[in-house]
Amino acid sequence: MEIVILFDNAADSAILAAKGKTAPIVVDKSDCAGVLRVAGDLQSDFERVADIRPELLSALPNETDTVVILGTFGKSTLIDDLDRFRMVPVFSCAGSAARLDRHHT
Repeated sequence: MEIVILFDNAADSAILAAKGKTAPIVVDKSDCAGVLRVAGDLQSDFERVADIRPELLSALPNETDTVVILGTFGKSTLIDDLDRFRMVPVFSCAGSAARLDRHHT
């Protein structure tokens, strides 16, 4: 099983919550109702685990190191733009949920 929560800073990791701050969650308001619900659930999960409630945004913030982006191909302009500019690896995921690995820039 893959470890998904670390309490130490690993070399190839993204810090989602530390020192009173969290990575914001970004989701397109026009995405599927289920994705919007999951975004709210994830926001609550962060608060339970890290005792900090992340911002829930509908667009990328101007300044931040890390964001959590949720969305559906074909329903989220942000996800479609990331795909169009090849900023996320795309896997065959028709009819199923998919996980996109973090892209290093």
